[in-house]
Amino acid sequence: MNGRAETKPGRPGTEAGEDVAGLRLHVPLMACRRSVRVVTAHLRDVPGVESLNANASTGELRVVGAVLEATLRAELAGIGFPAAPAP
Repeated sequence: MNGRAETKPGRPGTEAGEDVAGLRLHVPLMACRRSVRVVTAHLRDVPGVESLNANASTGELRVVGAVLEATLRAELAGIGFPAAPAP
């Protein structure tokens, strides 16, 4: 495994007209496979998250779904992985 994880948590498809956006965050402490597993396991249970892609070598996290960036950042900070907008 190369320190990257992609999850698609099997949530139902979005309803017509629902706003689905892609967000990119920089999570500097997400620097190994274990941290990627911790982050993705936690975020896949956040309401509105449809898919995740995390890269340990860059610290980049991509999230697709109807979820606010502030919600994701609060969830990440709550588990010890503070995030900032991706450069």
